[in-house]
Parts: sequence; C-alpha cells; structure tokens
Amino acid sequence: MEDRNPYLILGIPFGAGRAEANAAFARRVRSLPADPVEARAYQTDLTWALQRIDSGPPQPAAELGCYRLPAGPGTDEPGVFAPPPEPGPYDEAAVAAALARLRVDAAREALRRRLAERSAGISPPAP
Repeated sequence: MEDRNPYLILGIPFGAGRAEANAAFARRVRSLPADPVEARAYQTDLTWALQRIDSGPPQPAAELGCYRLPAGPGTDEPGVFAPPPEPGPYDEAAVAAALARLRVDAAREALRRRLAERSAGISPPAP
C-alpha cells in the first residue's frame, strides 16, 4: 500500500476527477511555503498526487490500495489530516484518583524490581 494519499495531499474528496484535481493543484501551488527547499518538496508531492490521480483506476470506488480519509478544501496542510484537539472536561477527583493509582503502580514496580535484584543472587534451597 502506498504511504501517501494523492487525494489527501491535494485536499480533495476520494475519487475526485481530473478537473477537481487541477483546481486543487493550482490552489495548493499558490500557497507554497516561502522557503525554496520546502516549496520544492511540496511541489514534488503535489505533482506526484496529480499524476497519480490522472493515472488512477477508472473505478476509484473499487480501489483497495489507497487509504481513505475525509479530506476537504479546508484542510490546512497538504497531505495531513489533523483535526484540532478538543479539550475534555477537567475532573479534579478523577485526576487525583489517577495520580494515586499511578503512585501505587510505581511503588509495586519498584518493589518487584528490588526483589528480583536481591533474589538473583540467592540459590534455591536444597531438599
């Protein structure tokens, strides 16, 4: 399976046609980074994606080699699907309980390691 997804790189829905890929390519090229080395790498990826879509299967829905993610024109970075984090509710009691469990687990692990070290030098009792 290919590590890169041409649809995700261009920010278009899976199975989009050549016309949509061309428009997405033009949008992405206009927003290339200022650094020439970085811009060249992005442009190489964009060109590869456009060529891959152009030479893709006639039935994209039947393709099994391309992983599929929902990509839309609002995707900020080419080829990256990274929704912003959503903070969960902060529960002080749950945090305190998790910390207490962590301390108990750490103490058990320290004791287990210490016993393993000490017992390594002791030979088993003779019958």
